[in-house]
Amino acid sequence: MSRIDYDEIKSKFADFVRTWKTKDTSSVHQFAFDGVSCRFSCCPHSNNEWDKIEGLKTFISTYPKTDVLQIAIYSYACRINGDEAQQMCHVICEAENDRDDSNLMDVFYHENCVASHWKKMDGTWKMDEIHLDVYPFYWTVDSIYDYFKQTWYLGSKLAIPQEDGRLPAIEGEYDLPWIRIPEAEDVLTEIEKIKDTAAQLYLSADYLVNDYRLITRSNYLNTNSTRYSFEEGKRTNVGSLRYKRQKDRYWAHPYKFESIQFNDDHTWARVKIYRVFGWKQRNHEYVWTRENVNIEHMCMAGYQDFVFEDQRWKVARNSMKLGIYETGPYQESLYGDII
Repeated sequence: MSRIDYDEIKSKFADFVRTWKTKDTSSVHQFAFDGVSCRFSCCPHSNNEWDKIEGLKTFISTYPKTDVLQIAIYSYACRINGDEAQQMCHVICEAENDRDDSNLMDVFYHENCVASHWKKMDGTWKMDEIHLDVYPFYWTVDSIYDYFKQTWYLGSKLAIPQEDGRLPAIEGEYDLPWIRIPEAEDVLTEIEKIKDTAAQLYLSADYLVNDYRLITRSNYLNTNSTRYSFEEGKRTNVGSLRYKRQKDRYWAHPYKFESIQFNDDHTWARVKIYRVFGWKQRNHEYVWTRENVNIEHMCMAGYQDFVFEDQRWKVARNSMKLGIYETGPYQESLYGDII
């Protein structure tokens, strides 16, 4: 397998995401098989309601239309072995409507986590499985949230066994790339391997695979100014969040990588990083206007240190500060990382 296959899957996935804006289903056969198995948490009656190629077309063609839909892809991970691959990522979406009498925009701020399995047949890659969870994070007015609910099931924020509850479409033990493709071909650059570690850590946190939260952290992990002894940082970090996560249907920890600095022998790296989505500001939320409609904003910024330990990159230190940070225009490629 060559790097060309990795790049083809990444490009075709972006083509799929672009259809959410255009509602055009004419290209769907270029990135999905007729019998593609679909699970969408937003389906009106069950996760399996929009199945196969016609179900995928329904999701695309009925994606609720607003005046603006801004999209950015983060935490992208793809593992390939021979003629199969597993890919997963966070897709951050700002669906915005103009207000006739105001410079402000009405916004439904949501995240679509996508896990898809790919097969290579006749020299081309296509999806034969796609699982997608919609995380309705924030909205400025109830009317735009209610508008999306006319098409999508959004349901309870809590994982509760009642009429309003439903399981996510993605299951970590089946959909994480590192589980689905345990032996992957080595096609990533060194920077991509660092980003892959971050994706593995945080996608595992979002989908309750705690073993991967351990193996992606250094034995000497410390967070901000608190110094821990051997393995104590990992124990504290995993234990403090495990049970909190279990009550919520969805979590999302996408990160934007802006710059990276290595030491001389490339055993240590410091990354300037932003948390893109998932933390509501405690004193105020971001204000969407006509002027910033094409500007991305983040909810946390700082640095993350990675060390090469046990033959792989691991997280050794986090130093982050909550806030609102504008980082510039959305990328035409849809992929938001700078590096």
